[in-house]
Amino acid sequence: NHVSNNAKRLEADVRMCYNACISAAGICGEWETGRHLLYRHMYQWNQLSPNVDSYHSLITACRKCGAVDAVLDIITDMEAGKILSLESSVDDSSEMVQIVPPKPDRVVYMASIGACGQNKRCDDAARLLHRMKRYGYQPDISTYHEVISAYLKVGKRHKDALRLLDKIENDVNVVPNSATYNLVIRCCGKDGAWEEASKVTQRSERGSLRNNDVNKTNVTFSATTAEESH
Repeated sequence: NHVSNNAKRLEADVRMCYNACISAAGICGEWETGRHLLYRHMYQWNQLSPNVDSYHSLITACRKCGAVDAVLDIITDMEAGKILSLESSVDDSSEMVQIVPPKPDRVVYMASIGACGQNKRCDDAARLLHRMKRYGYQPDISTYHEVISAYLKVGKRHKDALRLLDKIENDVNVVPNSATYNLVIRCCGKDGAWEEASKVTQRSERGSLRNNDVNKTNVTFSATTAEESH
């Protein structure tokens, strides 16, 4: 048992080192290096199958580099259980083994949605939000905010933001807060949709959110932003 426990601790330490290196590759702008570490190096040299934490690190690396298409490929492969063919090198010999990747968890979806939102891929973020629900994970309010923020960054998408607000308000598992309404108000203001912005302010009041000064400040900010954009 003592030997077994030591082996498990060693494996956990090695995994932690790999995950740190994969994430660091993104900081250096080398997400492909992180992918090589996960898909090749981990198993080839240490016979370690990538676990879901390894994928968290790789998605984080891709997000830092703006590699959204890579993120979408990763999560699609995880959902489909696409088999990985990995080479194992032991005692100067090698063999190919096939490994099924872990299924995506809540963190994988949240990180992927964040990567899309950060890089103005609002449609991809919205689709991932739907897939997240389909696979049984309830988005929290911050995940919804990532999608609305993407609409805000892109512009001309206030109607999509309003539709998403409708879904949030009708979702019994999540409660919109002042930040939710502020983001939608800013989307409307950026697009010059003042009437809709005013209606969202009223909706926030009906939702027992009484911070009127914050909402008014955001409407004014949105108006200034829209005028400057013209």
